Amino acid sequence: MIDNLLQADDGAEYDNMITIDLSKLEPHINGPHTPDLSVPLSQFSEQVKINRWPETFGAGLIGSCTNSSYEDMTRCESLVKQAAEAGLKPKVDFFVTPGSEQIRATLDRDQTISTFSDAGAVVLANACGPCIGQVSHTRTTPRNIMLTC
Repeated sequence: MIDNLLQADDGAEYDNMITIDLSKLEPHINGPHTPDLSVPLSQFSEQVKINRWPETFGAGLIGSCTNSSYEDMTRCESLVKQAAEAGLKPKVDFFVTPGSEQIRATLDRDQTISTFSDAGAVVLANACGPCIGQVSHTRTTPRNIMLTC
């Protein structure tokens, strides 16, 4: 049974126990200007006003150094598929940057790259770099925001 896979071994002892109530976790938006700026969705509107961030979304980035694992990419693919099933299409440019050639080849094999391309994504080279380029670009072009999936 699957339930048995997620339980401690008999007699297991722990120095510290951390309990996470998954129902209290909240989605976050990463960005703008840097992928390591994470803001809870409920606070984003307020932070936009306080920090005078652009109020329009200019572009999105999936991948690069921040979230380019196979698992990260397929989670983003799931969102893209759900949006397509709901009849939604991206209103802004979005870019996909696999973190390595191995990730890119696996995503290509599993047709994840096709899902992104069919949705209008621009698939970039396997590299860590778009985040760095977007930082300076978004700071000098106020209407653009970089967010990561």
